[in-house]
Amino acid sequence: YASTTPLTVGVVSSLSLFPPCTAASRALAEAKAGLERKGHKLVDFDLPGEDELSQLLISLTFGMEAMKAYEDSLDGEPSCNSNKTLKDILPLFIQDFISHLVTGFNEPSTFIDPSHLREGSVLAFQKKIGRAESIRREVVSKMREEGVDCIICPAGALVAPYLPVAARLSPPLAYFFIFNLLNFPAGVVPVTYARKDEAEYNVPNREGVFDTASIDASISMEKGEGMPVAVQIVTLPYREELCLRVMKDIEHEVKFKPKPRSRGVEWSKPVLSKAV
Repeated sequence: YASTTPLTVGVVSSLSLFPPCTAASRALAEAKAGLERKGHKLVDFDLPGEDELSQLLISLTFGMEAMKAYEDSLDGEPSCNSNKTLKDILPLFIQDFISHLVTGFNEPSTFIDPSHLREGSVLAFQKKIGRAESIRREVVSKMREEGVDCIICPAGALVAPYLPVAARLSPPLAYFFIFNLLNFPAGVVPVTYARKDEAEYNVPNREGVFDTASIDASISMEKGEGMPVAVQIVTLPYREELCLRVMKDIEHEVKFKPKPRSRGVEWSKPVLSKAV
């Protein structure tokens, strides 16, 4: 933690699942500049298995028994209403039956298709856990081979979300989730505030992927002016002290000044996604 030896910092600028907003990219650039002023070397880093990690995360979180593990973890607390869909409520065998009815027992239905969440067996679920561990070893190996001491990336694709649509904005949080899945130490440091000209989300070439989330992101970012924007530091397992050191260096260089404020959220008026 007290060391002053220059480090090699790998930069993950974006995840294909959900590219960062303009404010998040600017915060990353400012944090990188700060680290360079401290004498650290910044290099681009391609995260092994990035796309597969996102899918594994979904499978392992919402897989076996239609989110039963998630429901059990709530210990009796009601689930968020936005999570209560047919996939979450109905047993898997009923989901499959309805899917076959809708499609005439041909291909899985887009109406209710649990196939992307699980393969119907404990063995398949166990294999996914094994694959996640395999990718973890690949990331560790690549960082060591390339001499990368830590990773810096956006702390989420957006600023803190507008509450009426927040429950529907899981994809932008992949920047946190994948490193949780890898079980890497990570920390978040605020860098700047979103400017008026950055209060939007309009990333090209989305091609309909997570289109609903993109629309919700646009709604959320319209309320984003003045919200803090942060970066995330990730280190190899058991290197928490290094994570704290890099966070300290960024904090020292960017000199972020907190200024608490209210966003004036209208709690009683949920915002519905609509084409924009």
